[in-house]
Amino acid sequence: MIHNILHISDLHFTTEDKSYLTENAEAFVQELTREIQSVESRIDYLFITGDIVERGVWKDSKIVLDILVKIEKELDIKATFCVNGNHDLDNGIISEEFKSFRSKLKIIDSTFKTDWFRATEIAKNHWIIEIDCFVNVEDEHSGTGFKALSNDQFDEYK
Repeated sequence: MIHNILHISDLHFTTEDKSYLTENAEAFVQELTREIQSVESRIDYLFITGDIVERGVWKDSKIVLDILVKIEKELDIKATFCVNGNHDLDNGIISEEFKSFRSKLKIIDSTFKTDWFRATEIAKNHWIIEIDCFVNVEDEHSGTGFKALSNDQFDEYK
């Protein structure tokens, strides 16, 4: 089974600094969707891999949320998978603002989940694993990402 994905990462959205995205949000969505529709018949899933905002500042996140929701609608996305990045953290932890932001996207309910890990079966024997960024102060370790697994491979994560 083939799944087409759109991967968006490192927007570093802020209204404190002028950027193409802050100045041209509507044009960005139109340009992106037009380009994708010209080369792909369908995008199934949207993957957002963190650093959505800059320096953990979520006060202007409604603008970027509106952009992503428009992309979901324009491309008729089945589901969105979203993990945070280190710039989305609030003093090294996943903020309530990020959790609220993610909940407004077209997320499908995960079969297994914790505060930082979600596993979703998108088709029979096809799993997507979402691992949020975290910071372990003791060893300064952080990690984020996605993994696509079969049922056999997923058994190791349970």
